[in-house]
Amino acid sequence: MSIAYDVENDFILDADMTALSTGETSADSHTHDNKAVLDSLTPELFTELYKLQEFEDSTSEKIHTLQEKIDSLPTSMHAHKNKEILDSITAPYTAEEKKKLAGISPENGTEK
Repeated sequence: MSIAYDVENDFILDADMTALSTGETSADSHTHDNKAVLDSLTPELFTELYKLQEFEDSTSEKIHTLQEKIDSLPTSMHAHKNKEILDSITAPYTAEEKKKLAGISPENGTEK
C-alpha cells in the first residue's frame, strides 16, 4: 500500500485516497530502514520542499527564457563605420604587446 501525506490538510492518505489517522495504523504493520528520517519530516519541511521546488521550476523557466533571448540576438549588436581603421590600430598594438609580455620573466617582472 502506498501512502501520501497531504500537507495542506495535515493528514495521511492511502492508495485509495482514504484518510488514515495515525491511530488506525499499527507500527508493526510495516517498517522502514530510515524510520528516524521519516519521523523527522514535518508538514513545515514538506511546505518548504514544495516552495523550493516551485522556486527551482520558476528559475529554470527564467533561465530557459533568457537563453532563448540570447540565442535570438544578432551576432553583432553594433558596428563601427571606421571598423577597418580600428582593426588596423588594434591588431598591431595587441601583437606588439603580446610579444612584449611574452618576453617578461614572471619571477621578477623584468624583460628577458
